[in-house]
Amino acid sequence: MWFKLPQIIDVTQGNNRIKKMDLLKQLKRVINMWKTIVSYFPDWPILLQAFFVFFIPYAISKFFLWIRAAEGE
Repeated sequence: MWFKLPQIIDVTQGNNRIKKMDLLKQLKRVINMWKTIVSYFPDWPILLQAFFVFFIPYAISKFFLWIRAAEGE
């Protein structure tokens, strides 16, 4: 095979037979995956700036729509 299958460990508890992957290897792979994903996110100040850039014009437009609806009553 051109790829390596994960090692499977048989854990026997009474009559219950449980197959588990090597948990330490799996945990390291998950941690590396999240490190890679998080590295693409910008810092918090940039996320807050982006939120305000989109939220403030939305709030202003809703405010004026509310005023226009109140005038029509």
